[in-house]
Amino acid sequence: MDPIVRYSRPISFDLMPEVPPQESSDLWFNSFLLKREVELDHLDELTPAELDRIICETRITREDPETKRGKWLLCGYFHEKAMLIRNDRKEAQ
Repeated sequence: MDPIVRYSRPISFDLMPEVPPQESSDLWFNSFLLKREVELDHLDELTPAELDRIICETRITREDPETKRGKWLLCGYFHEKAMLIRNDRKEAQ
């Protein structure tokens, strides 16, 4: 039987920062397909073909069971933002 973990006092969310450290600094992804580093804030400057490559590369990386958690999370950020940008561009046309 698994032991039940109980805290002597409730977890204080005051100790947690509002913005996680991974979101407070510039994030970049070293793309193999684009052969360069891409910053999260500069995804909207990519051409549609480059954006599709980032989407594919980040999705494949996230599906790989050997991907480390940090890279897995980073790929999630890039994949989601790239998908949003692509969808916005399609709606604008």
